[in-house]
Amino acid sequence: MFTAPTALRAIRREDGQHKFFTERGERDGLRSLRALFLAGERSEPAVVNDYTKLLQKYGAPGAAVVDNWWSSESGSPMTGLAQLPSSCHGGNGKQTKPLDTRPGSAGKPMPGFDIRVVDDDGNEVPRGKTGNIVLGMPLAPTGFTTLWKDEKRFYNGYMLRFEGKWLDTGDAGIIDKDGYVHIHGRSDDMINVAAHRLSTATLEQAISSHPAITDNCVIPAPDPLKGHVPFAFVALSLHSRCNPRKRTTLRHQHACQSSCWPHCYTGRSDHSTRSHSSHKKWKDSTQSAEANGRRRERRQL
Repeated sequence: MFTAPTALRAIRREDGQHKFFTERGERDGLRSLRALFLAGERSEPAVVNDYTKLLQKYGAPGAAVVDNWWSSESGSPMTGLAQLPSSCHGGNGKQTKPLDTRPGSAGKPMPGFDIRVVDDDGNEVPRGKTGNIVLGMPLAPTGFTTLWKDEKRFYNGYMLRFEGKWLDTGDAGIIDKDGYVHIHGRSDDMINVAAHRLSTATLEQAISSHPAITDNCVIPAPDPLKGHVPFAFVALSLHSRCNPRKRTTLRHQHACQSSCWPHCYTGRSDHSTRSHSSHKKWKDSTQSAEANGRRRERRQL
């Protein structure tokens, strides 16, 4: 089965206890499901972990959640995890075991793609350090080689930034010590907080680990001291047992409950639209929190 993480988050919001999935699983209606492939956007570990447990319990033997990363330009997945491999080692008839799923990672580079992580000057960074994700040339046979009748635009859009040495994917992330690729988001989805560059995707990943939150979007909010601070819009599960008072507190601590925000056609949160349109909401929310705080102080007096 192939789907986008947004679909799983939507299901999680409506059915946080996975009752429908469990009911079908208890009737052995999912025993033929061997893999759940995710693509189109970054997958949070919380979502991957939830469905990995469900597949292991109700799916086919060895069923797994497989995230992968690719683009229109690559023509095929650039990272992923192969399932049910047919190769054997040393002619002893022993089948190769598929690589383990690593929540938060999009897998390992696929054959033909030379994936590197570099700094803004094009120099490779150590394993585990965040940087720009680029591709070494040439690309795999499925990759594009130019833009139709527009070589100049192809070079300016993909090669110019690193002077032809690397192809710029526009994404940021890391390659961990075991070679798994982690996509943190677009290179421009970074927040500068007191001279520290924070990834909105990493913050969203941490926020989504809370069982009451099904989706969220982090944007930079103006701050007179730090320049910007992260501000999160969150969507809570309809079946959340979160205390109403805690929900109010959540909204007042640089977070705002929201059931709808701009999304791209793939389902991803549209950070650019949200950033431009949300400063007023952030200001209104902050002013509301301050007013509520003053009212509480008056009641205490």
